[in-house]
This record gives sequence, structure tokens and C-alpha cells, in this order.
Amino acid sequence: MNRQSRHGRDKDAKIEPHKTLDRLAQTVIGAAIEVHRHLGPGYLESLYEEALSIELDLRHIPPLCANMDETLPPSEFRVEGGEG
Repeated sequence: MNRQSRHGRDKDAKIEPHKTLDRLAQTVIGAAIEVHRHLGPGYLESLYEEALSIELDLRHIPPLCANMDETLPPSEFRVEGGEG
């Protein structure tokens, strides 16, 4: 049975993320792991947020606001074809 979509791709085929987005995700996850490794469990969320902000700054990742109406990420960090 042919499982291809109208675009000629297999519906179950995995689509790899853009290399820039993949690198950014790996860097952010690595920063979060580093914060957890240094602090461990049991602190207020605000402490983890501040520590993660510092760790991301050390890795040259710009801060993003939770309220995306206030600050938009630089264009190189936007997903192609996404809104914004």
C-alpha cells in the first residue's frame, strides 16, 4: 500500500530539525542539565530560572521573555515556516 502524502513523502518518515535549531536545543538542554547538576533538587523555581538564565548567557544564548508579545527571539532562532 502506498503511504505517501500528496507531497510525495512517507507519512511516517521522520523529518530532521534544521541544524541551527538542533544545535540550539542541544545547548539549552545542556545548560539545564548543568544547572541541575550544580544545584540539585529542592530549591525554589525562581532560583533555577535565575541560574539557567546565567548559564544560557555564558553559552551566548539570548534571553527570551515568557510573554512573547514583549520580546521576540532573533530571526536565526525562529523555526522556518512558523509564525512570528
